[in-house]
Amino acid sequence: MRRIRKKTRPDGFIALIAVLLLALGTMAFSLTVMGEAYTYSDMISRRELRIQANLNRDACFDTVTLMYAKDYFLAGDLYLNEFGCKVHVDNDLAGHASFRVEAGLSGVSSEASSSQH
Repeated sequence: MRRIRKKTRPDGFIALIAVLLLALGTMAFSLTVMGEAYTYSDMISRRELRIQANLNRDACFDTVTLMYAKDYFLAGDLYLNEFGCKVHVDNDLAGHASFRVEAGLSGVSSEASSSQH
């Protein structure tokens, strides 16, 4: 009687390793793409926040200039909730005043300073 010998070729093992390598490569690629998409999205979001913070700073500065024109004794620190900004007014009561405006929005801030004569 003839003996049946098992073939010990590694065909199935090579196919399994090939499939695993393809799956790992696909997963690494997708994780890299998702990370880059998140970074790009965050960059665009922060750009929009910077634009809005600058607009809030300008509006706050215009509001404080108007407040100073109406109130000769305006001095000290102010906080305008509508624009999310802090203002420091140095007024020497001789017609000279300087403003320092800082507006912040979701971790992005914008600053400006000016003086009035």
